[in-house]
Amino acid sequence: MRRLFFCLAFFSALTIHAQRIPLAQILEGAENAAVWRPNWPLEIPPDAFILSEGEISRAVITGGGLFLEYSLDSRGLIERFPFMLNGRMAQVSIAYADSARSEIAEIVLTFLPGEEPWRLEVLEHRDSYPYIVRGSSGGTWYFIYLSRTINEIVETWYDVDGNFLGAQSYSLLLIDRDQRIRATRDLASPELETEFFFDSRGFITEISGPDGHFRALYFREELPRYWERRPVESTGGTESGNFILQWDANDFLVRITGGNTGSPDAYHSVDYRYEYDLDERGNWIPRRELQMIRIYDLLVAEQGSVFRRHLEYGEGE
Repeated sequence: MRRLFFCLAFFSALTIHAQRIPLAQILEGAENAAVWRPNWPLEIPPDAFILSEGEISRAVITGGGLFLEYSLDSRGLIERFPFMLNGRMAQVSIAYADSARSEIAEIVLTFLPGEEPWRLEVLEHRDSYPYIVRGSSGGTWYFIYLSRTINEIVETWYDVDGNFLGAQSYSLLLIDRDQRIRATRDLASPELETEFFFDSRGFITEISGPDGHFRALYFREELPRYWERRPVESTGGTESGNFILQWDANDFLVRITGGNTGSPDAYHSVDYRYEYDLDERGNWIPRRELQMIRIYDLLVAEQGSVFRRHLEYGEGE
């Protein structure tokens, strides 16, 4: 199996935090775009961007009201990928300076259709890393400065008049020559810290912060076997519990079982089973979910979500 290839005029701290987006995290996400993360929603297939055979240049995943796209350009640079932000899946699009360089020129972050996107234009780079960025959303403009050292990134936000709005720090961890974000902290509100934990291969094993607590143990490569989800209710997260994921000999997810608590007063057991249709290369295209519901002493199958994949393979595949 191959892994594919992301103030001096103060508002209140909460308002500032809600307005800003974690640009440094998005940039890191672009470097690990095809890898599942424990804070993804339960319904999204953990192997959404993983193939049994071949390599792809584009994958579009639809289902459960979601549209997720992962794509590479002709040079193998990431162009589009999904990103989890404040309990919601967003779609990130990246444009590069020119065909001869891999420096990022623009990032667009889109949530629901019709919702105002974030547009981030890179004005200056340092060592090919974005340094000065101009951002806009809903007709409001911002300037973002990214100061990067060996151990830390500091991301500072200003309004269009140069008034300081807030700052975020990101401590960095070196894993097999790759720098990963170990923790992120709002400097005005240290209690908003989010921590990330990794295994020796660089896969995220735990995320803990204001959006909730998420933990995973992996089966083979990036396939999760055990999954603990504790999203906070303010993010809209309802699938909270401990889950076991079962994979067959061909690394297809066949079952998720566990305990689910949607609220402190509600509990029900989860038993989701999956069926697939495959393309000519043996990669799944639709994934159908069956939810096993206990009625009296009987297990009854109900149709759950259906996710579909449109796969475009790379040149020479």
